[in-house]
Amino acid sequence: MVGRIVTVSHENVTPAATTAARTLFRAALGGVLVAHGSQKLLGWFGGGGIEETSKGMHAMSFRPAKTSATLACLGEAGAGVALALGFPTPAAGAAAATTMGVAASVHAPNGFFARDGGLE
Repeated sequence: MVGRIVTVSHENVTPAATTAARTLFRAALGGVLVAHGSQKLLGWFGGGGIEETSKGMHAMSFRPAKTSATLACLGEAGAGVALALGFPTPAAGAAAATTMGVAASVHAPNGFFARDGGLE
């Protein structure tokens, strides 16, 4: 039927299902942040490691570049670990949001897509 709106009643969602969904979401998001931070920090998953990340930070006018790169990588990977393990979610989420917010603001002038140096 065209135009039919499907609604979901919250009465049918159990607390256990809500907890499971939140846990799964936190673990998935945390895993993505750990992998992304590990690329830049350790060179895992095809990343350039801290030296390449430092060069990139220097090119973007972050000074001191290596300190900035290390803090950004640790913030991203650390927030990912904290989220995945369920440590204080508001603090871990704030750390992740801050790190990603700085990254997005730096890359926003280049558009959305990563291939163009954008914020994707």
